[in-house]
Amino acid sequence: MAVRFAMGLARDLGLHSVEVEGDSLEVINAFTATSVLLTLLGLIIEDILIESASSFAMVSFSHIRREGNAVAHSLARYAQDVEDFCVWIEEVPNFVRDTFLVDLQHCFH
Repeated sequence: MAVRFAMGLARDLGLHSVEVEGDSLEVINAFTATSVLLTLLGLIIEDILIESASSFAMVSFSHIRREGNAVAHSLARYAQDVEDFCVWIEEVPNFVRDTFLVDLQHCFH
């Protein structure tokens, strides 16, 4: 459901391409499968692919190990305490910037 919401936001912002990364291999595989899954997950993904992904010139789905994306993990922990909708467009919170910089340092060491 988070992918569906994020793609709607990307469409509303006028983006032409999106890259969806996730640490759930099952979910990413479901997005890239050639056949429809006959489960609730499959129905949600089919809806996302038909309704949301068709709005973009390019959509890609990639599996990223949890250890390889500390920013997403940090955002998920932060979101547990958010009661309302929250979007940052031109600035990012310090905890995201700091986590990104630590991630970046690990890429070059």
